[in-house]
Order: sequence, then C-alpha cells, then structure tokens
Amino acid sequence: MNMTCKLIMNSLYGRFAMKPIFTDQKFINKKQLTKLIEKYEIIELIDLKNDDFFCSFINPKNLDK
Repeated sequence: MNMTCKLIMNSLYGRFAMKPIFTDQKFINKKQLTKLIEKYEIIELIDLKNDDFFCSFINPKNLDK
C-alpha cells in the first residue's frame, strides 16, 4: 500500500512539473521556408515536391503560455 501511494504521488508531481513545448505546423513554399529558418528553430521538415514543404517549428510565443 505504501509503495503504491508513493508511486502515485511521484508520478503526479512529475507530470505537474513538466513544461510542455508547443510546436506550430505550416504548409509553406521555398521562399517562406528561408524566412522561417531565420526566425524559428525547425523541428521537422517534410518535402512535398514542387517546392512545397510541411514544417514543424518551435514558436517562442507559445513557450510563455
């Protein structure tokens, strides 16, 4: 019983202490990509052909929430 209670308390405390990182996703073209790379940290970039991309990036505005 004691071990179960300790595990639950530690798990809840760990979840409340975590700071989530929210990412933004956009469909962009090559020109927009160069601007995005200069401003934000790119997490994932998927090439969709014809100079189109799907980009996932960290927006600093979302970190303050």
